[in-house]
Amino acid sequence: MRIILLTLISAACTAFAGDINLVAKIVTTFDDGASIKRVQFLTDAGSYAVSLETGTEVERLTDGTRFTFQGLKTAACEIRPSPVPRKAISPENYAALQAAALALAPQGAVVPEKPEVTEQPLAINGWKSHRIGFDYHLADDPKRILHHMAVTFITLENTQQVVLVTRARATEFAAAHARAESLMRSWYPVVNLGSAN
Repeated sequence: MRIILLTLISAACTAFAGDINLVAKIVTTFDDGASIKRVQFLTDAGSYAVSLETGTEVERLTDGTRFTFQGLKTAACEIRPSPVPRKAISPENYAALQAAALALAPQGAVVPEKPEVTEQPLAINGWKSHRIGFDYHLADDPKRILHHMAVTFITLENTQQVVLVTRARATEFAAAHARAESLMRSWYPVVNLGSAN
């Protein structure tokens, strides 16, 4: 049996050069005979991975990856390139980041209230992050069912800016948001050490 060995290495030594391909590669590894499914994001020099909780499904997009969660029918989160990659996460650009976040809402979305802003919500791995969250309903929905969406701009350790976009009906959003954050907090660099038979 071919077993790919992966190891976690120190963040101080692991910022791979080059942009990260945010279209996921699914990798199955083995630990004491148990198979573990992970998602890897490749660079020219190495790769990063996230660990998947039970009940997480993965869909490869043209420019990123979507994750859906068993039991949360209206929820999804996506890791994609930032729509404003040249706008640094800094106060002078907050208005531009908010405009970009609102532009990611579904077509026909009506945002009834001012978005909420959270500075540095993912204070890990030396990242800079900025979250814009807002409620919306669809203009053509007669029931005006409330949804919530959070767009987190993240400058990764290789200085590439990405967005984590989480959306769900308001009733499911807290659980979806917790799963999405757990996913990003599991982000780590990996190195292939070889194989064993």
